[in-house]
Amino acid sequence: PILLGKVSDQSVWRDAEAWWKKLCFQHVPKTTAVLTDPLLAELRNVGLDLPCKITLLFAWFHSARVGNVFTLKKEDLQLEPNGKCQIQWLRAKTVAKIGPYTTHSALPTDLAVVLSEWVRPLQSDQWIVPIKLKKDIFKKIGQRLKLMDPKHDLRALRRGSLQAMAQGGTDLDTLLTFSGHRSIH
Repeated sequence: PILLGKVSDQSVWRDAEAWWKKLCFQHVPKTTAVLTDPLLAELRNVGLDLPCKITLLFAWFHSARVGNVFTLKKEDLQLEPNGKCQIQWLRAKTVAKIGPYTTHSALPTDLAVVLSEWVRPLQSDQWIVPIKLKKDIFKKIGQRLKLMDPKHDLRALRRGSLQAMAQGGTDLDTLLTFSGHRSIH
């Protein structure tokens, strides 16, 4: 039995209290909606401008936070003609916690061509999507997501991508890499 006067001395109580505080104060997303493949297909075909499409491409195929796309330079990207795409994340949000990491994906040929044409004229140290477009891109993508489903927000892209990968049988280590996490806890 635990005596109430000595509860704070109990390591079990301290662990439980720490767990409860973490649970109470962790960020809870406004929505649990995810963007699924059919919704992404609809989004790809709506006439968004090219910078928005490039941003969506990275957000979906690399499970990237939309804001992290604006941290990418041409030198961070390796794109092969067959659509194999590798990104070394050097400045993304998670890098401060876990260090640089790399994601790989296979882009559909049509999107690989679009991306290749977009990055070809860039210098290696240039941003892939100019930061000055960030606010406008966030607004356009956000508005389109809301039209598709009022529960969608920019985070729906990342969640949807990770869930599609998991449903497709992607192993846990790869999911953790793409999400920028080291463990599921």
